[in-house]
Parts: sequence; C-alpha cells; structure tokens
Amino acid sequence: MANLTESEYQQQMRRERERRRRHEQRRRAHVRKQRIVFGGGGLLLVLLLVLIVRGCTRQPQAVSPIKSTANLKVLPEVIWDGDEPENGAAPAEEQGRVITLAAVGDIMCYDEQMEDADTGAGYDFTPVFVQVKDVLSAADLAVGNLETTFADGNPYEGKPDFNTPPEMAAALADAGFDVLSTANTYSIQYGINGLYSTLLHVQQAGMDAVGTYYDASDRNVNGGAVIRDVGGVKVAFLAYTKGVNNMYLPDGYEYSVNLLYDDYYYAYTGFRKSEILSDIQAAKDAGADILVCMLHWGSEYETEISDSQKEIADTLLSAGVNVILGSHSHVVGPVELREVTGSDGQTRQGLVAWSLGNFYSLMTREGTMESLILQIGLRLDGEGGVSFDSVSFVPVCTSYDGAGENFRITNIPLQVDKYLAVAADAVDAATYEALQGAARRVEKRVGDGYLPQTGAEPADGSGGETP
Repeated sequence: MANLTESEYQQQMRRERERRRRHEQRRRAHVRKQRIVFGGGGLLLVLLLVLIVRGCTRQPQAVSPIKSTANLKVLPEVIWDGDEPENGAAPAEEQGRVITLAAVGDIMCYDEQMEDADTGAGYDFTPVFVQVKDVLSAADLAVGNLETTFADGNPYEGKPDFNTPPEMAAALADAGFDVLSTANTYSIQYGINGLYSTLLHVQQAGMDAVGTYYDASDRNVNGGAVIRDVGGVKVAFLAYTKGVNNMYLPDGYEYSVNLLYDDYYYAYTGFRKSEILSDIQAAKDAGADILVCMLHWGSEYETEISDSQKEIADTLLSAGVNVILGSHSHVVGPVELREVTGSDGQTRQGLVAWSLGNFYSLMTREGTMESLILQIGLRLDGEGGVSFDSVSFVPVCTSYDGAGENFRITNIPLQVDKYLAVAADAVDAATYEALQGAARRVEKRVGDGYLPQTGAEPADGSGGETP
C-alpha cells in the first residue's frame, strides 16, 4: 500500500472522503434531533449532556484573566506563581529572564461555525476570539494545534475533512497566536498540495507553522524546529503526530510531516526515538535556550495515559525538552510538573500537559467543548538553566446562542467576574452556574500535578479540592 501510484493514492483518498462524508451526514441528522433549546436563556444542552454556554455578543472590557480568577471559587488567583525568594535572595527580575507561553489545544472549525462567520462577502472569525485575545496577546508566545486545513481549490467543510476558509488564519494571528502545529490528523487530508497551501496561509498571516514542511531542505533546518527569538532568548518548537488519519505519506514526501511512530497508519508502534532525539539536538545546536515539543498523541476522548506516551515523555524530557504540549484526545488531561534527570546527569524541571483539549470545536461528546489556556512562565538563570516561574490556566469553553449562532470562546473567569459585579452585560444565573460547572470539570481534569512538590497550596487556601 505504501507503493501506490499518485493516481491510486488520490482515488483512495476520494473514496475515504466520501465514506466519511456520508457518515457525518448521518451523525448531523442524529444530533439535530437531540438538541434542546431553552427559551430566552440562550443556554443550549447538546447530545450526551454537553453544556454549551451562551457567549457574550458585546465587546468585553479588558480584564486581567489571572486576577479575575480570584472570584471563581474553584480556582485560585494564581494557581502557582513560583517559590518565594529566600531571605537575602536577589529580586526576581535580577534572577533571570522570564519567558511566558500561552498554549491551547485543538483548533477546529465545523460547518455551523463557518456559516456563522460567513459575511456574504467573505468570512470573519475575529469575534470568536474576542474574550481570549487579551490572554493570548499578553504572553511572549502563544501556540496551538491547528487541526484543520486551508486547502485552496477545495470546498470549505467541517467534519470529516476539515477545510476552513483562510480568513481563520488571519483571525488567529489577530487573537495573538504566534506558532501553530500543523502536524496532526489532517495534515495531508487534501494531499500534499493541501499541506502546502495550509503552510502558506499560516505564514502569510504572520505566524509560524511547525511539524509540516515544503521540502526536505526545509525539514532539515534546525531539525525541523521553529525557533522564535524573544528579546535574545531563543525558544524552539518541535511538533509530531501519531498519524495522518490512517493514510500513508506519498512516496517521495516522507519529509512532509513529522511522525512519532514508524507504524503511523494503524498500530502506532515503533517510537522514532533516534530521529526525534536528533531533531532535539539540532535545535540545541541552533542555540535554543528553551525547547517546547507539541505532540498529537494518545487516543480520542481518553484521559488514560498510555505506556507509549509515558515512554515518549520520559525520553523527551531527559533529552532536554522543557515543555510537552499534548493534543488529539479532544478532552483536557493532567498537567504535571516533574523533576527530571537528564542524559547529562543533571536534575531539572519539565512540564507535561498530556492533553489541552479542544480550544475551538463543535464536538458533542462530554468534555469536548471546555478546555483551558495554559499559562507558563519559564525562567532562565543566565547559565543555560531553565526553571518554572509560574504555571496557571484560564478555563474556557466554546459557546453559542440558542439560535446556533454567535460562536465564541468564552473566557470563564471574565464572565464570572461580570456576573458577580452585576455588570450590564453579565450572563444570567443559569449560565453562571454552567460556567462554574465547566470550570470545576476543567480543574478536576488538570489535577494538581503542576503544583511544586513542596506542599504549597493554591492562593485561595482551598488545597486544590473542588467544592
């Protein structure tokens, strides 16, 4: 099968695409029958009891998302903001430069979301990100997993093939994104030309794409890493996927997508350890001070961490990767701050976010509409060492109104603050309770493994327990 001609390969893709399209049509018809809309409240309950919260249609005021969590009882003001300096220690600003990251999970786009963005003269996705723009833009670098394509010359559609108008790229850049992983399930959904045009639109919007490549020489620069310079600090991003939707890369284009496994078609076995370690070393040789690895791994809708994932995480952290950002399961998983002994024998910290969930989607399974913006502060000590200055998160959810319009990513702490302040544009009581419930579920899934191993409690004194 790996030796298919280009014509046979395209025929196989068309057959599979048609099969998936028919399946999706049946799914949509089933979902439409089970949607229940509640009158004036705008709160929509979707199949499998997924709570979708009504989004605000007015422009929100600029509110600090971390400070606003002080009013959300299930979350502390700053979930962890580093250790206090010991007596006589130098002020934080003199102990080393801090680089801040904001990271999100899967960015998708369904038919209903495209229809909502259709202006008649094009598409405008910028309202989707209004409530989270301040959070993303405040970070030195904001990153996410682009789990759709911008495949020119093909119809726009949501599931199962995911081809989104390129105006989405402009909206993501406007929201504050800097780097997008394009190594995931849909990398070659529209063939190599679709991969090329997706890269082009991401780059034309002013962002970097990592994990897919135009040609072999492009792939071999810095081990395939995207390296961003933040005030003289070099932050390297690498991205890999477990597979490409049960398809094979065409002969001669094996370089085009970074893969985690030798068997990336079905069994997902044969961790490509030596190749990935070589990429990490190449990024280091290029001067990377901080290494972030974005992995499309695990199983859909599963939170249990597999032995393969554990092996991969241990290998990457030991090799010097500072942060691992997971995607693919579509639900939020644990975030863990770990002590790691590197291959050099030195002990350091590493962070693993096993899954960041769906940042923007219209899935109907439980947990797939709520996620988080993970906020990470990494401190350089001036001698090549990296430690974690802070780890926190902002719970968010995809929302829309009772008419199935006005899709937004809702900043939950922002809306909770407005409700408690009795703001003119505050959500109603039912929506407030739903937001609290979503935040509690996200907090439970994240766990407390990201807290320092010193017995420190969250700032609200709750000990991290959900009320």
